[in-house]
Amino acid sequence: MVNVLVLAHSNVHPRQQLFINELGKYVKTTAVMPVYWTRGLTLRKPHLIDKRNFNVYMVDTSEPGNWWPAIWGGLEKIFATEMPEWVISWEEPFAMVNWQLLNLKEKYGFKLLVFSWENSEYPIEDPWDKVYKKVLASCDLLQAGNMECAALWKKRVPEVAGKTFLLPQAGVDTELFKPLNMEKEYDVIFLGNHLWPQKGCAFVDVATRELNLKLIDVGEGPYEFRFSTKSVGYADYFDLPKYYNSAKIGCAHSMDTPRWKEQFANYFSVECLACGLPVVNSDTEAFKEYLSSLNGKCVFLTEMGDYALIKKNIKKALTKALSPKQEAVDVGRTYVEKELSNKVIAKRLIDCMKMKTQ
Repeated sequence: MVNVLVLAHSNVHPRQQLFINELGKYVKTTAVMPVYWTRGLTLRKPHLIDKRNFNVYMVDTSEPGNWWPAIWGGLEKIFATEMPEWVISWEEPFAMVNWQLLNLKEKYGFKLLVFSWENSEYPIEDPWDKVYKKVLASCDLLQAGNMECAALWKKRVPEVAGKTFLLPQAGVDTELFKPLNMEKEYDVIFLGNHLWPQKGCAFVDVATRELNLKLIDVGEGPYEFRFSTKSVGYADYFDLPKYYNSAKIGCAHSMDTPRWKEQFANYFSVECLACGLPVVNSDTEAFKEYLSSLNGKCVFLTEMGDYALIKKNIKKALTKALSPKQEAVDVGRTYVEKELSNKVIAKRLIDCMKMKTQ
């Protein structure tokens, strides 16, 4: 059995843990995550998953993104203990932890897979320029979250061209996220409760208010946006399906920033689809590549910032949601099961690693 170690600050999130749990059904899996990210956030605890198929190491860090204390205070001991054949780094290529992983790679002889969602071209000055170029030139595989991302990194580091493959970071647990026989108490659900403009809170809030719709907001982070209708606050991840099923459609509108294309709402939209909800989403995110085949059926992609189109697409999505044939439920969930479920993504990831190992 292949021995895999997955390292990321996002490993503290239950969504990631559910995916790692699925991965652990096929390969021996170890998850490393910084304890800092379990503080002051939503209910992100290291042992949320019963009967999990992976070992957990919590390493101490002093601030978000700072892996230095982990590097010098115990990370190498984990490698010496577990002796992984593959290390999957879900930190962006220019993260300093990847530079340190290259040093450990030389010492322990594992293969390194680096993941990137990054799909916005902006200048990176030294020493970071040298860091990411060395990381990608020396890694064994680059898992790009979307085509634009893959093209960008191939342009920056030509050596990575022959070892790049396309796959989302994780899938969705379709056993957890599924249609439930519940009353549709709300017209629209928004998963956010974030203040940052790129999350699109204001667009969704104003649009639903002007359409006189009943909106529910379920928070998943520490920054509160004052929605004009009901806000649940911070929800346990495992309670999200009941909130999704209490609404007729999901709606989000992430906005680009000068440095990156905001990935918020990608998994929210896919989880909604798995629960049988049509979704309205902006067309600026990586997942538009994965959801474009559903556009007009149960996904309504909206040009970023087109407020009139947001309202129009919300109306279209509601029409689909109220269809007696429930085409949107069947089409969306079937697609997620076949293309974006944890089981499917985990097996594709393992296949890519096996091909490189052979």
